[in-house]
Amino acid sequence: MTYLDTLLFGYYPYVALSVFLLASLVRFDREQYSWKTDSSQLLRAGQLRWASNLFHIGVLFLFFGHFFGLLTPHAVYEHFVTPADKQLGAMISGGIAGLAAFIGITMLLHRRLTDPRILANSRSADIFIAVLLWLQLFLGLISIAVSAQHLDGSLMMAFGEWAQRIVTFRAGRLCDPLLPGGAQPAHLGRAVRAVAGKAGTEPDPSADGPASELEAELLEALRLQAVALGLLPVCLTTEDDPAAVRAAVERLLADELRPAVPSEDECRRYYEAHRAEFVIGARVRARHILFGVTPGVPVDALRSKAEQVLHQLRADPTGFGGQARELSNCPGGASGGALGRLAATECAPEFAEAIFGRDELGVLPRLVLSRHGLHIVEVLERAPGEIPGYGEVRERVAAIMARRAYLNEARRYLTSVVR
Repeated sequence: MTYLDTLLFGYYPYVALSVFLLASLVRFDREQYSWKTDSSQLLRAGQLRWASNLFHIGVLFLFFGHFFGLLTPHAVYEHFVTPADKQLGAMISGGIAGLAAFIGITMLLHRRLTDPRILANSRSADIFIAVLLWLQLFLGLISIAVSAQHLDGSLMMAFGEWAQRIVTFRAGRLCDPLLPGGAQPAHLGRAVRAVAGKAGTEPDPSADGPASELEAELLEALRLQAVALGLLPVCLTTEDDPAAVRAAVERLLADELRPAVPSEDECRRYYEAHRAEFVIGARVRARHILFGVTPGVPVDALRSKAEQVLHQLRADPTGFGGQARELSNCPGGASGGALGRLAATECAPEFAEAIFGRDELGVLPRLVLSRHGLHIVEVLERAPGEIPGYGEVRERVAAIMARRAYLNEARRYLTSVVR
């Protein structure tokens, strides 16, 4: 929180309210008849009826609209209207009322400045207040264009939370979730890959940053959604209270995600189409070259280098051991990248999926992506296993299908959150 934030949004509202209340009391006690502007109706009645009615009706609507709109807690209306719909309704109704008030004050100001008799009987304070009201209404109407760029309701929630903190003496900065420190994820694909990591499949290490960054972006997107739904205070960030944020996000996901439950027929069809995944006793003798992905590594350049080496080894596999000793980030690189005889259960799931369940030998045609980085893999020998019956792996199949259903639902939900 900067000093300017604290001054403008923490202290200044109380200064303004104090000046308003104390000055009003003093003025009422000492100058009771100065609370009004002198009537000009006797000087000229033209325009006054339309101008005065438009201005006062519009201003009264704006006052009560802001009063109830900002100070009504989200929990009161969350079952009837979403923050986005509330913001849209406020923009439309407030825009109409604001335009009416603006037209009214413009007519009143024009009348006061262009009629010589009214101008001669006007005090400087009368003109100043009319110009000030005109400017305030003009700026308010312009702000609708700014609100139209953020229709998810988060900005209105931020203002509401701030106003409620003011009247309950819990003042603080105005937390705009669209500013740094609460930024929306810049790349939807990166956040979706982070969802994949939470659903049981590791994020793609060739993405634009390490997995920890992806998860942070995902958590921030979900934190903002939790704020919008009233599950979390606007100003509470992950840095302030990570446990509270994660608890709110978990509640959000539990409430919002509705993954489909796989049927018995779907599980059987998956088993029949992927029988090789459930082989028992299969082993593979392989070696690899690991291009590790760590924070700060230029991923695009690393992938380019790995693909270049892959093409070389596909053309001439005899140099695999030498390249592993020279390039691999795995400790086994010193022995030519040898992995020994592996069972599927001894590998990371994404690595096992790439090398088991197929018949090919030699250098695999594509890079293998895992939680550790990018791998060039050469399969030297395969020892086939046995395929168990469906009944023996039924629970495992159901778990795979449930994980996929959760992943699809999480991707769908996240897409709707950060669209």
